[in-house]
Amino acid sequence: MSEPAIWALAVIVALNSLLIGIIVVALVKLNQTLADLNAKADPVAERLTHTLDEADSSLQTLTERLERSLTRLENAVDQVSTRVENVSGRAEEVVAEPLIAAASAVAGVAEGLRTYRGRESATEEEEDHG
Repeated sequence: MSEPAIWALAVIVALNSLLIGIIVVALVKLNQTLADLNAKADPVAERLTHTLDEADSSLQTLTERLERSLTRLENAVDQVSTRVENVSGRAEEVVAEPLIAAASAVAGVAEGLRTYRGRESATEEEEDHG
């Protein structure tokens, strides 16, 4: 091998070594930066976990209260509905009884008038034929 070829190989090896050194330094700095970021992220993650646990607990408590309130509301609605049905039934009875009595009285008067007119016209016919 000639002397210039050996020098060329030496330069190539030196450049490769320099590039490897630069890559190693960059990787070490990157590793250090990642470690720093991880150290900063851990407390934030712990606080976030704690906050989410508190929020979950609060939501469970709120859900239980809402369910109890809804149950009470449903019971109240059922009671009101039952009372309205009872009052409605009583009102129908109170209103219907006098109306039925009045309708019966009117029907009786109408029947009496028909009977009276029937007798009256029968009497007139007898007088006319007699």
